[in-house]
Amino acid sequence: VIERFLRKLGYDPRIINEAVAVIYSENPTVEVRGQEVPFTGVGMSFGAGMVNLCVAWRAKKLLEFSCGRGGDWIDEQVAKVRNLPISKVTAYKERHLDFDNIDPSDQILVALEIYYEDLIRYTLEHFRNQFKATKATIDEPVEIVVAGGTASPPGFVRKFEEVLQRVEMPFPVKGVRLAKDPLKAVASGALVAAITEERKKLRKKEQKQEVVKVHHRTKPQ
Repeated sequence: VIERFLRKLGYDPRIINEAVAVIYSENPTVEVRGQEVPFTGVGMSFGAGMVNLCVAWRAKKLLEFSCGRGGDWIDEQVAKVRNLPISKVTAYKERHLDFDNIDPSDQILVALEIYYEDLIRYTLEHFRNQFKATKATIDEPVEIVVAGGTASPPGFVRKFEEVLQRVEMPFPVKGVRLAKDPLKAVASGALVAAITEERKKLRKKEQKQEVVKVHHRTKPQ
């Protein structure tokens, strides 16, 4: 619906997966024969409603899909087991959750940690199965970049790495890092994609103009 309205206003909207935008924003790389290959790796956007994932090679998508769990799912599960309103769990999570400092006597924080681990494990296993189904292969160690509000609590990357060690991935992983600005990484990547697309259009336009000029110069009198 938004795309249709934007087109009516004269814009040329392009739909982009959140995880692809994370790749554009954070530029993970791999090394092949001593050469650094840009925009190559795994992007994961941990949102409230779902987790979006993408594997890219030189900014070209090898695989992209979404998992139907996210931060809201965590809040709902914790609210059920602790018999609390979801809004209270969400507020408590945003104020107090720190994976480097979990108080074992705090039942809400303990439950949040458990369901965060479950979400990460579910996401990685889903990702592994989807990647194997493509029959694609990656031999070089790749980087995983995570972003999104659900990935924002302190210590999330360490928790992610702990779960990752227990899940057999279909390719070697050289590291995991958090986006520079987890909440704005998707918007930043979308901007990079838009600028790149505009430059491509400009180059095509200039090439067409050059062809027309050459045609006029070589036209017989």
